Amino acid sequence: MATNTLKLTTAEVDNIIRMTEQAISEMTSINNAVTYLGPNVQRDNQSDSGRILLKRLTDWTDDYPKIVNDMTQINRQVQAMRNALAAGADFAAAAAAKAA
Repeated sequence: MATNTLKLTTAEVDNIIRMTEQAISEMTSINNAVTYLGPNVQRDNQSDSGRILLKRLTDWTDDYPKIVNDMTQINRQVQAMRNALAAGADFAAAAAAKAA
């Protein structure tokens, strides 16, 4: 029979969750700067390099919500898995204590 284990400690999983939340927060800060500076780049830099930079800022603006949504979704799934495994461990411990 297969066992359901992560091969990670709860502390390691918690650290992954925290680091993902930190990355989302940092991306939000970057997105705020992109949102603020984007119109200035468009207005002030009409050269080829300005158009290239504006295209990259537009790509960022398009990709940012998708990336954050995916990271948030994954984090929720990891939290749910951690909680389910913890509940299973608690159930097993209670059953073993009851049997003893």
